[in-house]
Amino acid sequence: MIEQAQMITHEIVFNDETKEYTRLYIEHGEWWLDYLRATDEKINTTRVLKGILGERISKSVNSFRIIDVGAGEGTPTLSLLSEMNVDIKNISIDFLEPSPLLRLCLETNKEKQKLERLNSKTIPTVFQLCYRDEQYDLVLAINSLCGFVDHEFTHLQRLLAMKKPKGLCVIIMQSREGQYKKLQESINRGKYSFPMLDAEELAKRLFQMDVNYYDQEFESKVKIDLPRGNNIDDYGVLNLLVKKSFRLLNDYEKESILQLIQQTIDYRGCISVVNKVFVIE
Repeated sequence: MIEQAQMITHEIVFNDETKEYTRLYIEHGEWWLDYLRATDEKINTTRVLKGILGERISKSVNSFRIIDVGAGEGTPTLSLLSEMNVDIKNISIDFLEPSPLLRLCLETNKEKQKLERLNSKTIPTVFQLCYRDEQYDLVLAINSLCGFVDHEFTHLQRLLAMKKPKGLCVIIMQSREGQYKKLQESINRGKYSFPMLDAEELAKRLFQMDVNYYDQEFESKVKIDLPRGNNIDDYGVLNLLVKKSFRLLNDYEKESILQLIQQTIDYRGCISVVNKVFVIE
């Protein structure tokens, strides 16, 4: 069931950054699915979440409320519940996801994980445009806060305020230490008019906001295809980045990125992704 998000215009600043991020998030649904097919990141994410949240969720005898911000196709969250074999009658989830394609995949994943009876609703918007005066036992954001670029931390403060006093907020962000992140920045440099939030910048902001947290890192791999022959335009970036972005670069930029890939790719045709998990109690 899809529930329309509650909108309170005076609480939300619908600025150029929000508009651009909303467009970016909705348009790149197909790319995100291609990325997920090429990486073991979602498997590793589920494993890490199980270690952090397993005991807390399994011991919840009363209702346990979750909001998954930028849920995508929902694999880590749904896999977590499926693997733990918890009583789903005690759990309710709000999935916040603006992409129609990913929302469709989310419903399909519920069926695959045999979670059709899960008490859940899907809210079709980005967090920046959604105001919900509710609190949750778990606020979850998995690689979905890259558009939190406001300098006054408004969106981040709202996100943390959705956590119940004894609840938990878990945020996963890609780190600049990963080769994938470095390559992504090389290809997209100058494309967007606002900086994307990453793990290092989030840590800085949480410190400035005097928010206590603990963190941990985990590494995954993304498999990419090497170019055939010398035709760089045939380079298989579909599973790595937005293909159109690569094709808009000039020959010198393409050559530079190709050299960077050849320097970092391993014998299996993979490059590393480093994620940092922030746990806020």
